[in-house]
Amino acid sequence: MGAEAIQHLAETTAAVAARKKRQSASGRQLQKGGVLYSQQVRSMRQERENEEEQKKQDREDRQMLAHIQRMPAEQRSAFMQEMEEDNLNRATRLQARLTQRRQQAARRRAETRARNREAAQRELEEEAE
Repeated sequence: MGAEAIQHLAETTAAVAARKKRQSASGRQLQKGGVLYSQQVRSMRQERENEEEQKKQDREDRQMLAHIQRMPAEQRSAFMQEMEEDNLNRATRLQARLTQRRQQAARRRAETRARNREAAQRELEEEAE
């Protein structure tokens, strides 16, 4: 009997929480039924912006490829060589940044561990007194 009462209480509490969440959320009735909440709208807008950005990037990539393919052979090979060197430089800079971030994270972890050890030591000393 007690377990059943606890289960009913949990279901009631969950229903009240869901109702409160729905009432507090600003909703808008759609033409084809259903309610659209602001969080859903934000995520839909973000997805649409990401898709538009990806389409723009794809279009720029296609334009660059077409431009490269229209170049004379010697100019194209020089351009490709320059692009490879630039990409290598970018990769090197990226690797250096990642290494620096890893080192900073390791340093922060070590500092946190040291602070935690010191706090634990102080607690032990206080308990001993």
